[in-house]
Amino acid sequence: MLGVVGMACAGGCQPRAGETEAALPPPGASWTRERQPERSFIAPAAHLDAEGQLGFYTGFSFFRSPWVAAPASTTARDGLGPLFNAHSCAGCHPNGGRGRSLLDDPHSTGMSVRVGALDAAGNAKPHPRYGEQLQTRATFRNAAGRMAAEARVAMTAATTADGLRQPMLQIVALDDDAGEEPLLASARVAPALLGLGLLESVAAADLLRRADPDDANGDGISGRVHLLGDGRIGRFGWKASRATVAEQTAAAFSEDLGITTTRFPHTTCTSLQKNCLRQPHGGGQGDAVELPDPLFEQVRHFVAHIPPPAAGPMTPEVDRGRRTFAALGCASCHAPSHHTPAGEIWPYTDLLLHDMGERLAEQRPEGDAKGYEWRTPPLWGIGALSSVSGRPALLHDGRARNLDEAIRWHGGEAADARTRYGSLKAAQRKALLAFLRAI
Repeated sequence: MLGVVGMACAGGCQPRAGETEAALPPPGASWTRERQPERSFIAPAAHLDAEGQLGFYTGFSFFRSPWVAAPASTTARDGLGPLFNAHSCAGCHPNGGRGRSLLDDPHSTGMSVRVGALDAAGNAKPHPRYGEQLQTRATFRNAAGRMAAEARVAMTAATTADGLRQPMLQIVALDDDAGEEPLLASARVAPALLGLGLLESVAAADLLRRADPDDANGDGISGRVHLLGDGRIGRFGWKASRATVAEQTAAAFSEDLGITTTRFPHTTCTSLQKNCLRQPHGGGQGDAVELPDPLFEQVRHFVAHIPPPAAGPMTPEVDRGRRTFAALGCASCHAPSHHTPAGEIWPYTDLLLHDMGERLAEQRPEGDAKGYEWRTPPLWGIGALSSVSGRPALLHDGRARNLDEAIRWHGGEAADARTRYGSLKAAQRKALLAFLRAI
């Protein structure tokens, strides 16, 4: 997300005109790897010792291996579903990168559909039949003898007046008793898993200090923390709705694979889905969860320690793009750096919620985040997405096919920055995009 300030620099604007640094700083400080494996983000953070690397690769094995339906002889990996979207974490985050949009791959398991309804006061609530996310696969059959997935989901696109791709969800309910309450639906592309442990280590006080919910300084930016119901600050997910890597990981196991953990010990079957509730539990442990804490911790450790890749070279063009990034006001939301115990990191996000305008708004709020509010996504590693994930599917629903389109979708607090971007000369725009691909 690009922010809005005046043409003055808002962090990361040095060096002065005429000066050029030899290289961009390492994005993940001591975690950064000089090189990433070809076509994959997955590699242990550089600071991990032998024991930490062993835990990393143990977690990776549970991340990439498919789960199977219960009962099964492989009790360490059974318990898939009963409702689910993918057989493995890697099915949503191939090579640790972004999922593919249904616009680009109609069979993608890297896009989910969040759902809900509104109560009488207009607040979000889970949908009484489908809960908080649609599951498009099932391990069991319904009364008609077909697989009892909740829905079939597709996506089409129209072209806007300014040549952008406007996605439209198509949901066909497969549940015979589908329809008593309106379904509010929102598409989500699975993000790349880069530097999550580093983002978790950014102090809450730093996030609060950056927040300016009432725009007290008058710069047009009113970023705010997503304060969760228990008083903690959310920082993960498109709406910053999870506070920790562990919660984000456990939620994905629950909602995408149907795997229970101590954080989400129940299946996603709602009280109206009686047949779903009758399906067998996995793990061979009676009422115990399907992914016990020791194994879950290995997966959490893996997810938390995938480092951002090394930055690209600081060419004169990249340096000009960096100055343009600051001059446009992008750095007021895509805050370049944060202090962490690992050192200075450069994720280019403030982890705050911002009003991104009506064109990116969705029907349903999520927690305290309004439909038009989105967390500033990190930009580190964005230039490597093409080699890792194929053609980039940017923004929350993959509508943007490249960085230029993603910028042109910006509205709300970022409208002025988008307008300034549109006024750039071709060489300036090329330099800005080169800088974004380098970080």
